[in-house]
Amino acid sequence: MVEQNAKKALKISDFGAVFSFGKKVIEDEASRILSDKEISKLYLGG
Repeated sequence: MVEQNAKKALKISDFGAVFSFGKKVIEDEASRILSDKEISKLYLGG
């Protein structure tokens, strides 16, 4: 799924990935992505 509201999508997902400029930044369990403070700040709106 590609979603503009990544936080909302990750909350209902088991697994996720974050891409920036076509490159994968992180691929992990959704809960780990959501709890990563740096990823949240840089890519998920804080």
